[in-house]
Amino acid sequence: MRFNLLGSRQTAKVRARAKQRTRAPMLINLIHAAPRIFTQPPDSRVSRTRASRPIPALFLGYRSRHPRVYWRVLRPLELGRARVSDRRTWPRCWWFPVYHAVLFTNDVDRLKYHDETSRALRRSVFTLVAYCMFCLLTLSTPDAQVLSATASVRVPFANVDVGFANFLFVGPLVLIGLLVYQHIYVAHLRLTDPPPPQSQLPILFNLPYRSARVISAFLFYWIGPLVLIVFMRKALPRPGAIFLVLMAGLTLMWTLLLQIRRCPSDRRRLYVPALFCVIALAASICAEKMILVASGHRVADTLLNGSTIGRAIFSSPFERRLNLGHVILDGQDLRGFDLTGANLRGARLRGATLIGARLDNSDLSDADLTGADLRKASLSKTRLSGTNLFNARRQ
Repeated sequence: MRFNLLGSRQTAKVRARAKQRTRAPMLINLIHAAPRIFTQPPDSRVSRTRASRPIPALFLGYRSRHPRVYWRVLRPLELGRARVSDRRTWPRCWWFPVYHAVLFTNDVDRLKYHDETSRALRRSVFTLVAYCMFCLLTLSTPDAQVLSATASVRVPFANVDVGFANFLFVGPLVLIGLLVYQHIYVAHLRLTDPPPPQSQLPILFNLPYRSARVISAFLFYWIGPLVLIVFMRKALPRPGAIFLVLMAGLTLMWTLLLQIRRCPSDRRRLYVPALFCVIALAASICAEKMILVASGHRVADTLLNGSTIGRAIFSSPFERRLNLGHVILDGQDLRGFDLTGANLRGARLRGATLIGARLDNSDLSDADLTGADLRKASLSKTRLSGTNLFNARRQ
């Protein structure tokens, strides 16, 4: 039994009503005060002991009147706000770290160190740009090279022949390696104590002009992911295109995160939210494509078929209609290829293996499929007028 100050018995219902009356204004004040937790400036440093932690003036009344609510609800929010606002701890150090520059007591040594790093970075940028130009020229070949097993590419710096199908997967790996090598020097240059602008080498990324900054940002953070997207577009008909989709998406998110980390403080308010939106969009596209491929769908399919904007973002960039009119692909192994909407008018595919291939909405008019293996091939809405299917296996 519980008794109040007058000695009378207090039932459970009366106690519940009294507790509800005292808790209602407390919750209302908490709702009004919660948005101010993340707008107030953070503490300089939050210690690990509860007694020495600074208490904001907003919650002093809650600590004395409702200590349980304060220590269970308000204090964790305050500590979380202070943790997120501290650039020396995670997760804020991931996108806004504190850089400690290498200081030199001698100006001659500082200038020499900065010049050597700038020259090394310039060589890495030239190498990356030259390799990107080589990749773009190689990927501009006709679509028949994507399906041919005998097509090859001569790598200039190694003077060896690589199959075009292998180049579609090895080329992006080399490009990512060059990107990592370049950004190592970019991070090293940022850690050096820069000399005065008039004494720096007249290299593009050392110039103080806005046009030079824009071109440098494009060469550092955008040219690599864009070339990877071209690789992905070229390899979309192949069965392993999902790996290039993930490779391009992850590389784009990585370079954008590096750009956020290195963004100056006076431009973070404008650029950082936009870059985070692009990272979230790339992450959602990668997640959706993984789910679709795991469930047996095409890479070009989307879960947002009813939305025009959703199809324009999640489906249209991954749709590619091949132009294969009058090509000779006799005996080629095309199992699992995505040839949806392809132009195969007059193509010669004698003895080709098309097991599990997708030929929906494709044009096979006047094509020669003598002895072709079409088992488990999808031929929905395929135009077959004048197609030679003599001795073709369809069961």
